Amino acid sequence: MWGEIMSDVSVEITWDVDKKSYDVKGNARDPKSIVSRFLDTQIGKGEDESPREDRDEYRIRIELDLQVDTFTVYSNCGNKGLRDGILLGFVNEGE
Repeated sequence: MWGEIMSDVSVEITWDVDKKSYDVKGNARDPKSIVSRFLDTQIGKGEDESPREDRDEYRIRIELDLQVDTFTVYSNCGNKGLRDGILLGFVNEGE
C-alpha cells in the first residue's frame, strides 16, 4: 500500500470495522510491544482536529528505524486520534 519498507522493524495493522478484527503483518517479533512504544511517544502531542476518514477498513503501518530510534507512521485514518484509538484497541485486544 505504501511501497517498500525501509525500516528495521515494521508492523502493519488492518482494522476491519464490520468484523471488529485486526490483521497484523510485518517483521516485529512482538507487534503489540512496538505499537505500545509508539503510542508512548504520542502522549502530550496535542489534539489533531483533522477530519477522520470514514472507511470500512483502516490500515496503519508503523516503521521503527533502530539506528536512530525513530518511528515513521502511515495511515489512512485521516486523524491521529482515530489512528491512535485503533492502535490502543489492538494493544488491549484479548485483555
